[in-house]
Amino acid sequence: SGSTILWMLLAYLIIGINEQAFFHRMYTHRSWDCPEVFKTIGLLISTLSLLGPVIYWVALHRAHHRYNDTSKDPHSPLYMSNFKIQFLSSSLKIDIRNAADLMKNRKCIFFTVYYFEIIFFTWAILMFLMGPLNFFMIVMGGTGLALIAANSINTWHHGQRYYFGQYQNNKIGTDTSKNDIITGYLTFDGWHNNHHSEPRGYYYGKKFWEIDLCGIYIWFLATVTGYNKSLK
Repeated sequence: SGSTILWMLLAYLIIGINEQAFFHRMYTHRSWDCPEVFKTIGLLISTLSLLGPVIYWVALHRAHHRYNDTSKDPHSPLYMSNFKIQFLSSSLKIDIRNAADLMKNRKCIFFTVYYFEIIFFTWAILMFLMGPLNFFMIVMGGTGLALIAANSINTWHHGQRYYFGQYQNNKIGTDTSKNDIITGYLTFDGWHNNHHSEPRGYYYGKKFWEIDLCGIYIWFLATVTGYNKSLK
């Protein structure tokens, strides 16, 4: 039904925007900060994206930036199949030393060690509260959309081919990242070339029409919690 689709899109929004805000912009790039209770909630929701445990995902993504679009990049479509990047990202080769700082963070260690237990326990609660049909349609549907959207950034926004609406504001070394007008509004990392030109920035839009929904979300959370001075 129409209402089920709207709830599924809401689940996509909640999972996708929090994964981007916490896994990516907070823990990978240290773009902002917030109180510990918000970090716990953010890590929980981000874990439900199924992208992998936080420490492993951060290590993988930092390697991507360090060796951007070279043979050492763990998920560049120039050297790896789109299928593997899109659907097997959590199985890619990882050098955990890239996230050495998070291995001293008790919260991140907990969400990494108990990754599967956290997911299945949360799913069990949601299934009990929502019923099996609504759980699979809404939660699993929204999760699937968030997972595909997050991984598609690397398959669509890197490489030599350009798709409709893609462009670069900046050319940086071996980097082939591109902004994408469509995913710029439909996902939370679509202004990808802007991000690669300034990885630590919390807001990815550079032109007035490059509206970054996740950046707005981060600004709101940081401001209402009194952490706006942490914004990079």
